[in-house]
Amino acid sequence: MKKSVLTATAIGANVNFQPISGLELKEIVGKLAVCVEKNNSLPVLDMAKFDSNGITTTNLEASCIVPNKSFYSGVGLLEFQTLNVISRAMKPTDKLAIMFNSETFESSVLLNGVKYGNFQGSDIAEFPLIPTKVDNYAGLLDCNMLKKYVGFASKDDLRPALTGVYFNEGEVVATDAHCMVWGKQKTTLSNCIIPAIASKLTGAYKVSYNDTNVKFENNQATYVFRKIDEKYSDYKAVIPTGGRYTLTVGKSQLIEALNKVVPHGNTTTKQVTLYISANNVTLCTQDLDFSRESTISLECDFVERPLTESEIEHAKKRNESIAKKFANDGSKKVKEQLVLEAQKLAELNAELAAVKPPHLEIAFNGTFLLKCLQSTDTETIDLVMSSPTRACIINERILIMPIMIKD
Repeated sequence: MKKSVLTATAIGANVNFQPISGLELKEIVGKLAVCVEKNNSLPVLDMAKFDSNGITTTNLEASCIVPNKSFYSGVGLLEFQTLNVISRAMKPTDKLAIMFNSETFESSVLLNGVKYGNFQGSDIAEFPLIPTKVDNYAGLLDCNMLKKYVGFASKDDLRPALTGVYFNEGEVVATDAHCMVWGKQKTTLSNCIIPAIASKLTGAYKVSYNDTNVKFENNQATYVFRKIDEKYSDYKAVIPTGGRYTLTVGKSQLIEALNKVVPHGNTTTKQVTLYISANNVTLCTQDLDFSRESTISLECDFVERPLTESEIEHAKKRNESIAKKFANDGSKKVKEQLVLEAQKLAELNAELAAVKPPHLEIAFNGTFLLKCLQSTDTETIDLVMSSPTRACIINERILIMPIMIKD
């Protein structure tokens, strides 16, 4: 269908426009808003740039270019908030056109063929240059996937590496040092930390990169993000293997139980303690300052794997190391006696572990545990644990650290 043509004679110019509808403008404003911050250090960053490339917004760390050039004439800057207010005031069928005066830096807005108003901008030369030459193609990425990871990224500006999502050798990782999620990704991005703001994008984008930036591009918009130039921690080193205990419980039942008990616990630690036996898990929270306590029990499956020979041997060596450390000032005979006692203790612990009924007491931050559970896409939860003080794995892709049990 051919677009209607609007003539801007009302403001003394013989310029033809192809006006944009209110619905189209709202979509453009939504894309541009991703890269606009409320409190900018430079006034020019509050502006949207209109030129031959399209409409651009930036906060220096992230930039957006929408390639729609049909509804404005000339080049110039218009305050983004003004554009946002106009889009909200427009009906879906309203038509908008803009004309820029590069000498006075003013923009004249026409709404449905009638002059809506004049708005003062600034010199377009003051607008920052956008690094669009990012040519190393990495593949196609569904940005909806990023939303599953960014919730695990840190919000601590003192640890900038953890505030983004890490892409490396076919894997994607996010962590705040309390919880961590990891999975597979199909791009060739490697050793690249993408800022969390990229999770605001929806749909599939072609991804390209260079040493400092990563570009997301499709037919509707182009985004350029500055990579977080920090070294990411060795996340693989903290993923435990060979967990002895596996708790299997319904996801919805566990989330419902946590939502009931966590509000009655300590408001600082958010501690929820799990008392786990062969077919029952009891969730308990308490706040001694306000004499509050809440307890809920759920049916579950709990399996304890016997210690392997290698684990027993490792326990012996660890006890030997501890014994030697505390016997440095003693005689050789004392050292040998301590090592022997440590070996006997390790063997006794292994024997007891092999015959006692399955039982474990472990505590988590209830808020963190809820976040982990809500990020899974299965009906049941498999929580694999090694001890009350070591990292635990949920459904083979989410890690959560327990907290020290406080009575």
